[in-house]
Amino acid sequence: MKNTERNSQDTQNLKKEIEALHLKLSEAQITIDLIKAGNIDALVEADKNRIKIFTEKTADQNYRTIVEKMHEGAVTLNQEGIILYSNSSFAEMLELPLQKVIGAKFSSFIADASETTFNALLKKGWEDNVKGEIHLNGNKSIVMPVLLSASTFMLNEHLVLSIILTDISILNSVQQELKLSSSHLEQNITELANANKEIANQNDELQQKNQEIALSFYNKRFLTQFSEQFSTYASHNDFFNSMVLYISDITRLDYVLVGEMKQFTEEDFLIRTVAIAAAGKLVENIEYPLPHGPCEQVTRGTSYSYPENCRGLFPKNQTLVQFNVEGYIGYPLYDIHGAAIGLIAVMHKKEIEDPETVTSILKIVAKRVEAEMERIRHEKLLAESNKALQEKYEELENTYKDLTFQIAEKKKRMADLSIANTNVKELEELVAHKDSILAILSHDLRSPLAGIIGTAEFLKSNFEDMDNVDIKEMLDLLYESSHKELNMLDYLVEWARIKYASDVFSPTKIELLEYVGKVFETLKDTAALNTINLHQEIEENTTVFADGKMLLSILQNIVSNAIKHSSPDGKITITAKRTDDEVIVEIKDTGIGMSEEIQKNLFTPQMSSLTEERKDDKGAGIGLLLVKGFLEKNGGRIWVESVEGVGSSFYFTLPINSPLNKI
Repeated sequence: MKNTERNSQDTQNLKKEIEALHLKLSEAQITIDLIKAGNIDALVEADKNRIKIFTEKTADQNYRTIVEKMHEGAVTLNQEGIILYSNSSFAEMLELPLQKVIGAKFSSFIADASETTFNALLKKGWEDNVKGEIHLNGNKSIVMPVLLSASTFMLNEHLVLSIILTDISILNSVQQELKLSSSHLEQNITELANANKEIANQNDELQQKNQEIALSFYNKRFLTQFSEQFSTYASHNDFFNSMVLYISDITRLDYVLVGEMKQFTEEDFLIRTVAIAAAGKLVENIEYPLPHGPCEQVTRGTSYSYPENCRGLFPKNQTLVQFNVEGYIGYPLYDIHGAAIGLIAVMHKKEIEDPETVTSILKIVAKRVEAEMERIRHEKLLAESNKALQEKYEELENTYKDLTFQIAEKKKRMADLSIANTNVKELEELVAHKDSILAILSHDLRSPLAGIIGTAEFLKSNFEDMDNVDIKEMLDLLYESSHKELNMLDYLVEWARIKYASDVFSPTKIELLEYVGKVFETLKDTAALNTINLHQEIEENTTVFADGKMLLSILQNIVSNAIKHSSPDGKITITAKRTDDEVIVEIKDTGIGMSEEIQKNLFTPQMSSLTEERKDDKGAGIGLLLVKGFLEKNGGRIWVESVEGVGSSFYFTLPINSPLNKI
């Protein structure tokens, strides 16, 4: 009875050992088959507490460690057949020291009977995956049957051949041992025959399930799944949103975010998220300061992982407090030049239990995120480049005009210098001034005065026969014409005064913006009546050296003319650009514009060339002559650029400092 119980116990123990052997053998065979078939992109090492993922690119050392632990022989050959790498299992097959194997010709270990077969397999192996049986010659001429599997891969930019060798005799021995054990059990314990049959059936089912699980895992490898899922997104918003949801799903962590670095002061940066998931759902994007937090360390490449006590390590960081973060892992995102542009990070309210796996996932995902950010950045750069090119083209056009003007001005100055020591220029100016006054008197004063006199004579002769309405109309006409003539005389007197009276000229350094403000304040009601918008873009502390009263008159004349000749809802803009020794002021309007002929004679006393729109405003010509005289008195100059129907830009210059040649 005791023997029977002891035999029964031994049988149970033996059954358990057989099951364990079957399971290990099945798992080993599946792994070997997958490695031989070249279907391994990553190796997974698992236990009860954690999972480690070793990718093909990032786990070379770990991969070699795993290969070293394999029972099968593994070698790597170059194209000359030299063994570049061998694990210890292959050396043990040959019963040779490992140092005598590495560096040797692999063909030196092939049995004579297998030489032809091996050469054929070797030749085909450089072209495609191959598998076949050969015999090895080991130490003491031991002949060993093995199953050879070969495939190629790139090592340091060189093509090499990887060979896996399985000792068939060991497998046969194990199988024979199992058969003998099973036969022994069947012969000695007949009452367990049915149980053994059931165990065998269960073992078959377990083997099938294990194989299905293994194949399912490798057919749904992380890299393949990730690549397929995120290779066709056209919209960057869809891509980033799906990305954070995907990582949230596989890691089961509370927060996942992708953020861009933005500079908000000269030295400080912030993170602006482009996608963020909380508890597996998309939430509204946020901004938070980069300093004093783990994200700052990540973008600097200092540290990526804080799986626990993150708030304790960064007590000043309010983002960690707000989200109640205990564990944090991040990975930096770089542009093509290696500069940090953002990060991808996960945060958890508890300790992150498997930081190695999470870090590995973020590293893999980061490359795809960087590529998407670079694509978006290049789209923006292309748009900005097109805009910059357009602005550069316009700038070049303006520069060309400025250069043309400066060349003309230089020629003019050179001509002036050639007669600087003579009184000819002064005499010519006096003569021209006299002619100008005579021209104005004859054209702009005499003609209207003749009309006034004629109207007065008509009124005097027909006063008694006219009704009160006609008399009032003619008196209004006389008053308006006389008032215009008075304004013309005032302009003329002021113009003559600046030509000859030097005692009223008092230039000093003044703020341009202040005087523009005064003119806007004076003319704001007139501009509002015509629905004209007055606008200035002058930087503070822009100074000129000029007479204050003359500068007010210059600005008021030009702006007043611009208001008169601008359409309703128009805009007048004053800007100033500083050069080395002068300030160039531009007064731009959106008015009726002028023809080239008008522009040519605008600053001369020849009023006959005015357009129909400007003929009713005789004071405009005199006012511009006054402006030109003031500017010349202050060492400046004036010119105009205009397009009919579009508007005009009046430019004038004033010195920044007192001109050396100005008295």
